This record gives sequence, structure tokens and C-alpha cells, in this order.
Amino acid sequence: MRDAGPERSEYLRREIAGLLANPGFIDALPGFLLPDSASQARIGIVLARLHDLASI
Repeated sequence: MRDAGPERSEYLRREIAGLLANPGFIDALPGFLLPDSASQARIGIVLARLHDLASI
């Protein structure tokens, strides 16, 4: 994303920030991962990375 150029980076940052601001997205996030406990344990990692991307 850092190499995407300023316009694309800003677009992606805004879109990811919008997703993170939507409680429905946060509630649905576990459904995007496999149901096993190891995959579900990664939700925190996924959220942290999305927050990182939203702040670039």
C-alpha cells in the first residue's frame, strides 16, 4: 500500500477506516475466517493490521 501512490493509498486508507468504523463489519469479521480455534484466534491480528493500514 505504501507503494501504491498517494491517491490510491488515501483511498484504501479511507475505505479500511470506514470498514473499521462499521460495527457490523467488526461483528462479521469472525465469519471471514475458518471456524477452527487457531483461525479465530487470529482476529486480533487481522484487526491490528487493518488498523495499521487505516493509519498509513
